[in-house]
Amino acid sequence: MACTGPCAEGDSSLVVARGTLVLDTTVTRPETHQRFGCLDLEVRRGHPSFLGLARHELTSWTQRADTIHFTTARTADAGHEVEAVVTDSGFVGHGHSWGAGVAEIHVPDEFVMGRRIGPPDRMLCKAYRESRRPKWLGPVAFVLGSIGLSALVLSGN
Repeated sequence: MACTGPCAEGDSSLVVARGTLVLDTTVTRPETHQRFGCLDLEVRRGHPSFLGLARHELTSWTQRADTIHFTTARTADAGHEVEAVVTDSGFVGHGHSWGAGVAEIHVPDEFVMGRRIGPPDRMLCKAYRESRRPKWLGPVAFVLGSIGLSALVLSGN
């Protein structure tokens, strides 16, 4: 959950985003200690930060001592990052938007909190599920559909 002020359970007036974040413990880049992550976000319409730049995103994360860092959105000239302290039940921290050139932005950081709901499950994230979907299925379905349509036209039906 991301809020414009300190987030409180049951008080949705400050909430600007909710979603699912998966922080897998599998190390993907040993030289930088990066691990796999993914997220699905619902961001309040009109929220001015880059938090909602990508609603479904694959990401990576790092942890040093009790602090985690992950990116929620990134382009060549803009992004949004979260830095948070790990707690017994999840994490608490802040989200920061940044930009360069025409994407330069000056908005307040969000207060961010996450609650642990179970072991990491990549299948909870749409971006991960879509990255695992067979890439050949779409073109095959198109070709088969075209052949079927051609057969109907040629048969006069």
